[in-house]
Amino acid sequence: MIDHDKLLQLIDAIYAAALDRSRWPAVLMQIADAAGASDAALGVISTNAPPFLVAPRTNPEFQASYALHYHPLNLFWRRLQRERVGQVFTDDMLLSRDELESSPFFNEWSAPQGYSTVMGVTLGLSETQRYELQLPASRPFDADKWALVQLLAPHIARSAQLTGLLSSAQAHAADLLSALDRTGKSALLIDDKGRLLLASPAAERMLSEGSGLSIEAGLLVAAKAADNGELRRMLKAAQAGRPGGTALTITRANRSPLSILAVPVSRDEAWVPSYARLLLVISDPEADLAQRHQKFGRHFGLTAAELGIAVEISRGGSRSDVAQRRGVSDATARSQLTAIFDKTGVRRQADLVRLLHEFS
Repeated sequence: MIDHDKLLQLIDAIYAAALDRSRWPAVLMQIADAAGASDAALGVISTNAPPFLVAPRTNPEFQASYALHYHPLNLFWRRLQRERVGQVFTDDMLLSRDELESSPFFNEWSAPQGYSTVMGVTLGLSETQRYELQLPASRPFDADKWALVQLLAPHIARSAQLTGLLSSAQAHAADLLSALDRTGKSALLIDDKGRLLLASPAAERMLSEGSGLSIEAGLLVAAKAADNGELRRMLKAAQAGRPGGTALTITRANRSPLSILAVPVSRDEAWVPSYARLLLVISDPEADLAQRHQKFGRHFGLTAAELGIAVEISRGGSRSDVAQRRGVSDATARSQLTAIFDKTGVRRQADLVRLLHEFS
């Protein structure tokens, strides 16, 4: 059973690493521990260079030998690269045990380190690179551990994207903030007084709604007085240059809370106005979920009504309950559900729920 409080803490740590890449080793160890793995290796596999790996618990000599010699012999990786990006697999899902244990990679690289199994996911692709997460372990993974990594995978992928964006950002601030929007996060630039300088499109929409955060007299403020006091203290602490920034949760009436990470901006950064002092990266779980639902609908060619039925089914209840919540007849809900089954290839509501939750 997944502990949702610990899951949220781990997701916060993953996004904190996006803005402070020195945190990645510690975050990878947290991911490994949560998944019951011996290590977690975040790698960039390039077509024109040796693999680059961050694997904090792997012996450096083994890590070097992997990059120089054993990577092409890794049967699990070779099978994984044929599969869908974002889908988590264990080795027994892709190859037989006999095939795995008879391979030179297993006997010469995995077994000497006590690794008997592995779980992994392709996080992203470009023309020349693949971004991978692999978790070797000494014992098989159970269904809960697989489900945990499947939940974490899109967050790790987005955080890795953010790390790359922020490490190489030399473009105009508006372009960077728009790029952050595309990773599922919104962003603000503010000055040392808390005045808004620039907002990404998603952040502008959020501020215009006035739910949780808004702009009053040019200043960023929280809807609740207690949160606003914490926001002022967070901004002051972030300006002091706390390593990795400062985090805060903003509560919203009848809605999921917002998570904010405030990171100081150096006066020497070329990609921001000289008077900018803080970059605020804001995570809205509702917007993120809605974005993933829309992606699911586009992928399977669902109509808006069909997607609405699929989402309501994922929230629980019988088909009649779903029809009532959607304001349609049971016959209409049944017809729409049949169309969803035909488009997605599943035949049971439980399978549809699983497919929607796993999709990213």
